[in-house]
Amino acid sequence: MIRNYLITTFRSLFKHKFISAINLCGLAIGMTAFLLMVQFVMFELSYDDFHEKSADIYRVESNFFLNGVMTDDWATSSAGYATAMQREFRDVRKFARIYLQSNERIVSYADIKHREKNVFFADASLFDIFSFELLQGDPGTALAEPNTVVISESAARKYFGDADPIGKTLKLSNTRSIYECAVTGVFKDVPANSHITFDMLISWTTMSSRWKGVDEFWYQHSAYTYLLLEPGTDVARMEAQFRVLAEKYKTEDAMKRHTWGISLVPLEKIHLNPAKSNEHEVKGSRTTVGILAVTAVLTLLIAWINYMNLATTRAMERAKEISIRKTAGANKAMLVSQFLLESTFVNLVSLAIAIAVTWLVHPYFQSLTNTQMIFFLSYGWQPLLVLLGIFAAGIFFSGLYPAMILASFHPISALKGKITRHGRGKSVRKALVVFQFTVSIVLITVSIVVFEQVRFMRTQSLGIDTEQVVVIKIPGRTENYHEKIEGLRNELLRVSAVSNVTISTSVAGKEVGMNLANRRADIDSDQTNLYEMLRTDPEFIETYGLELLHGRNFSRDIQSDVQAVIVNEEAVKLLGYKNNEEALHKEIYLETSDKKFEIIGVAKNYHHTSLRDKFVPIILFTSPDFGWIPYSYISLKITSSNWTETLSAVKGQWDALFPESSFDYFFLDEFVDQQYKNDVAFGKLVNIFCGLIIVIACLGLLGLASYDTVLRRKEMGIRQVLGASLANLVFLFSRDVLVLLAVAYGIGLPVAYWIGSSWLTNYSFHTEIGVWMLALPVVILLPIAFFTVSSQTLKAAFTNPMDSLRQE
Repeated sequence: MIRNYLITTFRSLFKHKFISAINLCGLAIGMTAFLLMVQFVMFELSYDDFHEKSADIYRVESNFFLNGVMTDDWATSSAGYATAMQREFRDVRKFARIYLQSNERIVSYADIKHREKNVFFADASLFDIFSFELLQGDPGTALAEPNTVVISESAARKYFGDADPIGKTLKLSNTRSIYECAVTGVFKDVPANSHITFDMLISWTTMSSRWKGVDEFWYQHSAYTYLLLEPGTDVARMEAQFRVLAEKYKTEDAMKRHTWGISLVPLEKIHLNPAKSNEHEVKGSRTTVGILAVTAVLTLLIAWINYMNLATTRAMERAKEISIRKTAGANKAMLVSQFLLESTFVNLVSLAIAIAVTWLVHPYFQSLTNTQMIFFLSYGWQPLLVLLGIFAAGIFFSGLYPAMILASFHPISALKGKITRHGRGKSVRKALVVFQFTVSIVLITVSIVVFEQVRFMRTQSLGIDTEQVVVIKIPGRTENYHEKIEGLRNELLRVSAVSNVTISTSVAGKEVGMNLANRRADIDSDQTNLYEMLRTDPEFIETYGLELLHGRNFSRDIQSDVQAVIVNEEAVKLLGYKNNEEALHKEIYLETSDKKFEIIGVAKNYHHTSLRDKFVPIILFTSPDFGWIPYSYISLKITSSNWTETLSAVKGQWDALFPESSFDYFFLDEFVDQQYKNDVAFGKLVNIFCGLIIVIACLGLLGLASYDTVLRRKEMGIRQVLGASLANLVFLFSRDVLVLLAVAYGIGLPVAYWIGSSWLTNYSFHTEIGVWMLALPVVILLPIAFFTVSSQTLKAAFTNPMDSLRQE
């Protein structure tokens, strides 16, 4: 019996090569798109799930409230939070802190030197709480002693080659300090699906031995704090208890009138939560993951719908075959089994093609999504369940319904040719076509909205000039450091193509980062708010073209300017002044200083970071009293287009003064544009899968049009004989599809508008959904659908009508 079913299956598939090819291509494309999107979704959802204790690990995130309104929300906390919480809360089993500030260091060994971006201080308990694998060294003691460091296996190869790194000493320097640390461990490279990545970890005691009291300090929120809690801990209760605890420890004037709170965020949810201030990683997007997951399912459904439509449309042609089988004794179960076997074969071949294509395009897909995701079959048994689910669902959805329809024909009626193309089956097919068009319209609209938002962000005026600016990362600490920095500035200005040089703690495209609780000099001492502090020099505003609305710039000729500040419009509002003019020449206190600072200028708000973010209150200052807020960047305004020659001259000056530091630079406009790489990648993904869905839908429409034309060939012949023109025939046979497209547009339009509007709310500055965005999907789909249907109509119309009328 099975052998007979297989023979019949192959015979049917090869007899109708065109429809079989459409079915196979449609299913293969749909499954490939599904697997690619599921691969991305699985990777995004897998962040931090490799830690054995992940279910009980939480990150402590800080938030501040004033009169019940949240004023600040940070991913970080102060070092003192952890020690206090372990003392006060019995559910805290262990804690581990990773100190994020000044994480870039010049690392050298012998004559090898590199600037490493991810060098952090960390508690010795890190390897006990997390499952980062230590290849060499003792997890319990590797970070226990001062002046010790553990490094990644990649770093070990970079600095020591094949030699054993244990016991060897690395020199690690930045603008403020130089550490010489012995290597006590080598850890396996941090997996790509970890929300925190690092190349080197210096023992926390190395920092605490120099910074006395850091373990109890509550006024610098520069650490990721992780708690290992007892299973079943009431997290909400602990968050509420922290507010009471904070009143005991917030003893300084800074932020005293605010309520200090925390959010305990489960480890596995960190990556997809919305980005906050002081995030080290580039966050994922739960909205993006959701949209792609839904798109994946819809793509597969559309591919199965094509199969169902084409299978049921072939009912007329297979009606007599089925009736003869029934007359010969075949029951309904046997007929259903026959058609399910055909569906099984097509789905199996399509799935095999999809897996092969997914594997082939995997490297490109990694590049497209800016991720290091692994091939989905490498996740273990879970992807196998997904494949099994696709296969089973494909057989059920694309095979069972057509099989039931075909097996339900009455044999006598079928043999007499009384099975018509009308009835419930046609209505179902129309509904499915409407569904395909609706999904296509929604996805096209969403892709247009994403494209427009990305274009809007990349072309919008930032209020700061990033063109023709090269940024050099500040050199590491050395003897006569400040004199050498000033000397470098002077030498760089002698390079003919360099028009301006400025030094700052941050540049556009990177969060200012340092927050101080400041207040007006004429306001009570406890009325403080947080402001982002940008330490710079008098050349910063000119170099970057910031617009001063009132007042003046800093001047090297005015000595008192070291106790002056320039504020942006947002800072004026937070300080409580009625307008910009009122703020001018007023005095404020900066946290940690008892000196008064005069406001000498008000700068227009500018986008220091992505347009996803709101304007933030920024205070620019030059005071050397805040040397603990280190400079990080030297920005050069370049007038020449000969970058090679200019950078060579700049590097020559650098090497003369800082031979022990690596020369690292970037072009600021490119750096700023990198903020949108995830948005660009999302837009590309939506565009690609939108295109695939349109292709799949058109393949199905092509098959339907082809069969519809065959079934109506006598009608077409009669109309031709009676004088119908070619245009009349094309319109007549395309009319139904155009009506279905109109219905789909009516359904899809509000859905697309809602999804697009919801997605745009993630951005503080965004484009508006215009009428053209809603009309363009029809402009795109209408000619495609019309061409698909009319091509089959024209093909039939050019045949001799007498040939159609002679056929039985």
